[in-house]
Amino acid sequence: MDIDGHLWKSNFILLISSFEFLFGDIISFYYKFYPTSALDKNIELNLKNIYEYKTIEEFVDEIVSKKIEGLLYKSFEDQLLYLQKELKLNIESNIIEWDLIKEATLRRNLIVHNNSRINNRYLTETNKDYTKDIKRLKENERVPVSKEYFERVYQEFYLAGIILIQAVFRKWLNEFNELADALLMDVSYRCLNKEEYISAEKICLFASNTCSINNDFIFRNNINYCLALKFGNKTKELEEQVEKIDISNLSSILVVAYYALKDDEVNTLKHIKNAKTVDKLTYNDITDWPIFKNLRKLDSFNIKVKKIYRIKE
Repeated sequence: MDIDGHLWKSNFILLISSFEFLFGDIISFYYKFYPTSALDKNIELNLKNIYEYKTIEEFVDEIVSKKIEGLLYKSFEDQLLYLQKELKLNIESNIIEWDLIKEATLRRNLIVHNNSRINNRYLTETNKDYTKDIKRLKENERVPVSKEYFERVYQEFYLAGIILIQAVFRKWLNEFNELADALLMDVSYRCLNKEEYISAEKICLFASNTCSINNDFIFRNNINYCLALKFGNKTKELEEQVEKIDISNLSSILVVAYYALKDDEVNTLKHIKNAKTVDKLTYNDITDWPIFKNLRKLDSFNIKVKKIYRIKE
């Protein structure tokens, strides 16, 4: 990577292009899932155009592609409105920071089309809360893409992509809701392991508002939410959430999770012994799961865990 951050800029451009591909894929899926939906009331057709296609599917693909292309040229607000009004998808504006995604999209446009130089459109359309990394915010100055900026933007695009995919599942493929719930749990776990705590926190918030399949899922999601708050240094919010947790009727492995969340070494070790037998909690679980992250820093914890599992030095 050179001093201008070209590698980060290349990845940044690819990130936003991938999100636009997802946007187009959702629209394409919708019109193929609902083939009777009106793609465009003003579409012009003639027999010559139609005879150029070998199948109806090719013809429909072409119309859908033109529809997507036209939408991508519209304003960011128009694109979000299309998802809401035409496709009836919940874009979760209370969870996703769409203003950050808009800023990033406009910044990408500057990099690709204006040699990274700020123009009047960028100055007038962006939320200035997301431009604080730019030292001189005025026309013709260059926009940077630092590692810190890229990682923050990546988390928000990743979050938005996951939530839009979830919206598609729950709107058009609701027979797969249990699978969608399980995927949410996997995603929050992945974010915690990758130390992407903003995404993990918001994914868990979305899950708590969307999923209600059983108490086990709800508790696991709450634990992941608390971990995101804990490692994201949101102490006050974490304390409020921990106070609400009731462990009276939980399995041993979930009780272990509760005490590990609190970094309670004594009680965590006590219940690991039960969870090992009853819930098949393994030594690898303890060395891998993010919930044991702080406890793994304690030599006393590691020694006693190895003793429980009869792991030789």
